[in-house]
Amino acid sequence: MSQLYYKNAFSLFTIKLILILWIIININIVQSQFTLKRRFTHNAHLIDDKLWFFGGGTMINGILSPTGDVFYIDLTKPFDYANVQYVAKAASPFSCAWCQSAIGNNQSKILFFAGVMIIPDSSTLTDSIVYSFDIKTQTWSTPSMTGMIPSRRRELQPVSDQNGKIYMFGGGSDMTQTIQIFATMNILDSVSYIWTTGSQLNSPLPRIDYTATLLPNGNIIYIGGSQSNLNVIHFDNVNMNEIDMYNTITGTWTSTMATGATITARTGHTAVLNKKGEIIIYGGVYSTSLVSSDPSIAVLNTTTNPYQWSIPSVNTSEVNPPNLIFHTANLVENYMIVAFGNLNIYIISNLIID
Repeated sequence: MSQLYYKNAFSLFTIKLILILWIIININIVQSQFTLKRRFTHNAHLIDDKLWFFGGGTMINGILSPTGDVFYIDLTKPFDYANVQYVAKAASPFSCAWCQSAIGNNQSKILFFAGVMIIPDSSTLTDSIVYSFDIKTQTWSTPSMTGMIPSRRRELQPVSDQNGKIYMFGGGSDMTQTIQIFATMNILDSVSYIWTTGSQLNSPLPRIDYTATLLPNGNIIYIGGSQSNLNVIHFDNVNMNEIDMYNTITGTWTSTMATGATITARTGHTAVLNKKGEIIIYGGVYSTSLVSSDPSIAVLNTTTNPYQWSIPSVNTSEVNPPNLIFHTANLVENYMIVAFGNLNIYIISNLIID
């Protein structure tokens, strides 16, 4: 049985997961030229009352094909999970999979960084590694940047602070060169467009496919992912109890050990922070075997000392949601909206969870 949701009516105080299989239901796309494709490694941002989606990769005959799709869900309108209405906008000037993005420039722009960023309908990498999307005018530009500009990176998660600085740790090189993963903290001032690097003293090993969450105290919390002792493609799973932290105020690295429930290692998961100081993670796989991590959803309480893991009770009476990888998750009041992603490393999902 479908239900209607309005943003102003979100009132549940528990995590509720609702599955929408776009393969078997009717989707109303507001723009006839737009065809909704399955995707993963896309970007999603909540801007005012709209949940925007950008790009992502699709698989065509087993080959990764980046997209330049731009569309959104208007959360002020009825949210019928059996008939989701999307509003399609003009495509971005680039097609992208594994791109990173963050809201910056005094909350006025979304900055997209590198990844597999190509000229549309080609396999040629774009000249620029950063594109800016103006939230108000919905126009694109390529900002002029100075400082310690990094090479193209993928499989990292940017975090932006209230001063417009965007923090990007680690990540992997693009596919045009010998694959490397990094342990550098690259920082972009999204107002001046000046690049700098943070301290590497006590920094984690080179890492990819983790989650990064900014707490109100200025600490960025890094959870999970894959790391390497060598700067080559040899990955080990990061213990979920090993929590690395970068303080954006002091520019220093520290670490702590979480306790509580047993949470298996994972890569390609998502994380959102609620008002109670809890980080909710969802999905992911054990990177060395591609087996889905258990449990699929877990909660890290960052208000306790030490941090405490727990496994929430999830209502699955309507549907038992699948394990996903390389999806997106956004917190809308008391709802975590999870969209797209892979059911495993090979099968791209065309679904949304709310």
